[in-house]
This record gives sequence, C-alpha cells and structure tokens, in this order.
Amino acid sequence: MSFTLLLVNLAQLLVSFTLLLVSLAQILVSFTLLLVSLTQLLEFHTFTRKFDANTCEFHAFTREFDAITREFGAITREFHAFTREFGAITREFHTFTRKFDAITRVSRFYS
Repeated sequence: MSFTLLLVNLAQLLVSFTLLLVSLAQILVSFTLLLVSLTQLLEFHTFTRKFDANTCEFHAFTREFDAITREFGAITREFHAFTREFGAITREFHTFTRKFDAITRVSRFYS
C-alpha cells in the first residue's frame, strides 16, 4: 500500500510539475506578447512623430500658398485698375479719332 501511495504522490508531483511548466510557458507567452505590444507602441509613436512633422510641413506650405494667393490677388486688382484706365484711354482715343475723322470729312468737303 505504501508503494501505491508513493506512486500516487509521484504522479501528483509530476502533474504539479507539468502545471508549473504550463504556467511558465503562459508567462513566457504573455511576456512575448508584451514585447510585441511595446514594439507596436514604439512604431506607432514613431509614426505619430513623422505625421506631426508632415503636418507642420503642410501647415508651412499652406501659409506660403496663402501668401502667394494674397500677392496674386493684389496683382489681379492692379491689373484690373490698369485695364480700366486703358479702357478709358481707348474710349478717349476713339472719341478723338471720330472727331478727327469728322474734321477731315469737313475739310475735304470744302476743298
């Protein structure tokens, strides 16, 4: 009977040792998953820093584009003022040529 108890105790010890190994394996798997998670977190942090840098660069680009757009608007307004003045001069020249043409016709009539 004592031999049977010894065998039962040995079997229980073997089961306990196996459960201990399973627990250690689970701890190892958990630790590995933790390392993978930390690696992914580091990659995400790197990504967010690059994204932040790109956002800052894009913001600088939009400020430059806005300045160029304002400058282009000013040039467009100046060109519009120039075309209005040129139109006025053209109308005056047209009036002058009509008057000159009328004078020329009158002088031909009397010559």
